[in-house]
Amino acid sequence: MFLSVSQAGPTTQPSGASPRTPITKRLGVDFVRATWWAAYHPNVTQTTLQYDKFNIISYFAARTNDSTRGVLLGDVNLDPTRLPEFVKNAKAKNVTALATIGGWDGGNFSALLRTPEDREAFAGTVVNFAQTYDLNGIDIDWEYPGKDPGNGNGFHPNDTSNFLEFLKAVRNKTDEAFILTAATSTSPWVGADGNPSTDLSTFATVLDYIAIMNYDTNGQGFSKAVGPNAPLYSGCGGSGNVTSSAEGAVDAWNKAGFPLEQIVLGVPAYGHGFRVPPDAAFLPNGQLAMNTTFSYNATSRVVGDSWDSPSAPGGTFSFLGLVNETGWLKEDGTVASGVVYTFDACSQTPYIYRNATQVVVSYDDAASFEAKGRWIREKRLAGFEMFEAAGDFHDILLDSINKGLSTNINGTS
Repeated sequence: MFLSVSQAGPTTQPSGASPRTPITKRLGVDFVRATWWAAYHPNVTQTTLQYDKFNIISYFAARTNDSTRGVLLGDVNLDPTRLPEFVKNAKAKNVTALATIGGWDGGNFSALLRTPEDREAFAGTVVNFAQTYDLNGIDIDWEYPGKDPGNGNGFHPNDTSNFLEFLKAVRNKTDEAFILTAATSTSPWVGADGNPSTDLSTFATVLDYIAIMNYDTNGQGFSKAVGPNAPLYSGCGGSGNVTSSAEGAVDAWNKAGFPLEQIVLGVPAYGHGFRVPPDAAFLPNGQLAMNTTFSYNATSRVVGDSWDSPSAPGGTFSFLGLVNETGWLKEDGTVASGVVYTFDACSQTPYIYRNATQVVVSYDDAASFEAKGRWIREKRLAGFEMFEAAGDFHDILLDSINKGLSTNINGTS
């Protein structure tokens, strides 16, 4: 679910009817407390899923099948019983069960939605998929309509308008209870001119909510300097894109026509590592330098935990991996001996550094997740969605963001 940064510049699309009833009212909950469950980890079972602490869980991920214009259950080696088992367990706990179709490289939507006939056919495929597995709805993860996704899939100037017509077709084939959501990058989808749209309000009439994936803001393969993975506020080093923070992204999508009560903040249970020598890792006063340069080449790139790609490592560390694989964190989520920790007041995220490895990691911990929860409450957003459930350790992150949702910015309940 990798993201990169979009560039700003306005374009306008026509607005439509009234937005849908907020999902929180329809489900009778205070906030959306959601997660994606990445079913592709071979060593992760559903016994680790805390159904009681979520009200929406999305199976991640199904993929588009370009040859048949169908939907596949993600990894071809994946146990096909996982999705039915997930739906059964979720519904037994009164949890809304969705499935995500797509991902960074999991959907060639541009080709599948090019013509009215294409859209109608694929809408039928998606609805049939949801009905076959008794899902409460579908989450579409098309991260860059109208832009080169960098994964070999094509794109077209009319992608965003085609996406809207496809979503309308899905709505026309389902009842009012069917939940339809979309995972988005931090910048609004682009129009035919390639610039972020200034009016996407018609999407709010067909989508129940969007989940803004506020992470992967900085990383070793696509940043010029060390920076926060998931900054809460703007202007915190690294990326110069103002939308690349929770604050900037929510403001941009809201101005583009999405009501705050239809915006869910995506939060990461992982971070990014950077190779930084000790002489560049610290300021003269001994404090950890948060926005320093780093080394990145074939020999110096950071390999993350066991979930990172061995062939093309992104330097990603799950919170779980920082505890039980690398030993950077203790089981209570605090730093282990020999690890330097600092909390960035601007991004409201922590950094850790270990001299022995010469690696700095920007990640999220209990303090940053609680801060995000308080901010969601203060902004009156719909809630949060974590990527992804298995990346947490003993619910440290989940419990912290839920704590934040019950606390105001000033600390009062």
